[in-house]
Amino acid sequence: MLSLALVFAALSSTLDDGFKDVRDPKALIAVMEAMRAAVGDYRCEFEGTEEPAGTERGGRPSRSYGGTYIWTAAGNLRSDFFEQRAAEGRAVWETVILRGSQGEFTRIVRDNDETVPRSSVEKPNVLGVDMQTRCGLLDPLDRIKATMTLPSIEGQVDDASWGGRPVKLLVLTTARSPDAPRVVAERFWIDLDRSGRVVRSERYLGDKVAASWDFELQEFPAGDGRVWMPVAATESNHVGDVIREEGSSRPVGVELTDEPKRIHKLHVLASTMEINKRPPASTFTPQYKPGTPISDVTRGLKEIYGVRKIADKPSKAEAEAMLADQIAQAERQGQELIAAPTTSSWGWPWLPMAFAVASAVLAAILVIQRRA
Repeated sequence: MLSLALVFAALSSTLDDGFKDVRDPKALIAVMEAMRAAVGDYRCEFEGTEEPAGTERGGRPSRSYGGTYIWTAAGNLRSDFFEQRAAEGRAVWETVILRGSQGEFTRIVRDNDETVPRSSVEKPNVLGVDMQTRCGLLDPLDRIKATMTLPSIEGQVDDASWGGRPVKLLVLTTARSPDAPRVVAERFWIDLDRSGRVVRSERYLGDKVAASWDFELQEFPAGDGRVWMPVAATESNHVGDVIREEGSSRPVGVELTDEPKRIHKLHVLASTMEINKRPPASTFTPQYKPGTPISDVTRGLKEIYGVRKIADKPSKAEAEAMLADQIAQAERQGQELIAAPTTSSWGWPWLPMAFAVASAVLAAILVIQRRA
C-alpha cells in the first residue's frame, strides 16, 4: 500500500512539473495510464503483413492477416482475424478473447475451413497476448507492465529525443543471476506530449538488437478532449538461423544480423476507430465451451435441431393409430391410381396400393411386437 501511495504521490508531482522530472519507472507507468484515462474502450479494424527482408528466403513463411480488435480499460479484449500463409497454403480463422476480470484467455482456431476447430481456455500470459491478438502489438503498455513484474527486471528512466521530439526513455535491464552483470533487455521511447504513447521500442539479445518497432500515432476525439492513438507500426526482426552444437541438433543460440531478416507491418484503418462505445459483456463471452465443434455446419444444425427432442417409443395405442393412418393413406393412394387413365394391364394399378398396405401392416406389427 505504501509503494502505491508513493507512486501516486510521484504522479501528482510530475503532473505539476509538466512530466519533466519523471525518473521512477512505476511513476512513469502511472503517468502513461493517467494520460490515456479518457479512453475507456476502443474498436478498430486492422491489417498486417510479415515478409522476408531484401533477398532473405526460407525460415518462416510470408503471411498476411486482417480483422477486428476490441479493447477495454477493464482488462478485456477480443480479436477476430483471418490469416493466410502463402508458402504453406494455409488459411486460419482465429478468435482470441481475454477476460481480464476473470483471468481467462480463450483461443479458437480453425484451419482451412476445417469442420471442427481447436479451442482452449487457459490462464493468460500477458507477455504473449499482444502477439496472439496481432493488433495488440500496437500498444506495448501491458507488456511493459508485465515485464516489470519479473523478479530479474530493473528499470530506469532517462531523457532522450526521437524524431526531433523530447521523449522519455525507459530502459529495462536483466541479469541471469544476482552476481552476473546486468544487460539491457528492452528500451522504450515514450512521448509524454502525445498521450504517453510508445513511439519506438527495441528488444535485445546480449548486446545486439533482436527486434525493433517504430510506431505511428494519430489524434482522435475522446470525451471532451482528444487523445493520441497508435495507428501503424513496423517491426524489423534481426533474428536469423538457430545455432546448434556441431554434430548435434541441440540449439545453443540464435544468429543475430545487422540487417533485418524479416519486416512486419501492421496498421489500423483509421476510419474504423471507435472510442468509448461501451461494448456489451457478451462481446467477451465465448459462445461455445472448450471442445465444442464450432463451424458453419454446427451452427446450422443447432439452429434447426437445437430445440427439438427425439420422440419416445410409441405406446400400443399410438402404434395402432399409426397403423390405421398408414392403411388409410394407402387406400387413398390406391383410389388415385385407379382414377388415373392407363393403357397397361388391369392389375397394374392395384400393385402400388397392395405394396403400400403390406408395408404399413408389417411396420405396425413390428412396432406392436416391440412394445409388447
